[in-house]
Amino acid sequence: MASSILLEPFTIGNGNQKLNKNEHKIATFGLLAGDPKLGGTCPGADECKCTAVVDEATGKKKVVKGDNMIFPCFAARNAARYKNVFDAQIKNKGLIEQLEPNELVDHFVHSFYHKADWDTTRMRWFWSGDCYSTKLRDAIFQVAREIPKVIHYSYTKNLPIFKNIVVEKKLPDNYRLTASWHGKFDYLLPHFPRSARVFATEELALASGLPIDRDESIASGPIDQHFCLVEH
Repeated sequence: MASSILLEPFTIGNGNQKLNKNEHKIATFGLLAGDPKLGGTCPGADECKCTAVVDEATGKKKVVKGDNMIFPCFAARNAARYKNVFDAQIKNKGLIEQLEPNELVDHFVHSFYHKADWDTTRMRWFWSGDCYSTKLRDAIFQVAREIPKVIHYSYTKNLPIFKNIVVEKKLPDNYRLTASWHGKFDYLLPHFPRSARVFATEELALASGLPIDRDESIASGPIDQHFCLVEH
């Protein structure tokens, strides 16, 4: 196994489609979204499940839809559209699989300081993909503890690996975890005090009575609450 010191850093971005990196000071980390059987990292996905894959006949990327897909995952579409995004997400997954737990934490911390802006205030984990294992879960929580000046946050549909952490209130003080609706494990949602529902239109979102998070201030904020997003 290669030493983490010799490995290329994780790809960590600055800013995202909603937030300007210069104004909001946000770093991001992503993995390939979709079906684990096709290389994705979303074991809890259901109504949004689709995966960017390489078409063996043409060598081009395409999106494979899941059986129950109602609305396509924007992250999977991005990975199919942009080679650099797809390649970075595959690389990130490969690094996770190569590293032992303690090495994984060290490599994440090293990569953060190597790639993130010096004045970053928020770290968005899994802007694409999901936390697919307890090894990865424990690593990102430890990274949050080792970079305490930053607010770390993520969404997840892989609720089983987070349920006890949330119920027993063992999240790091600077980590915000949002449970996402419309996955395979929605029956566990009552255990999560912070959750998000996605609506196709602004009108439907407003009709829900839930606050709309337009700039990730609720997802990364200090108050546990249920909120909604407008599909993009």
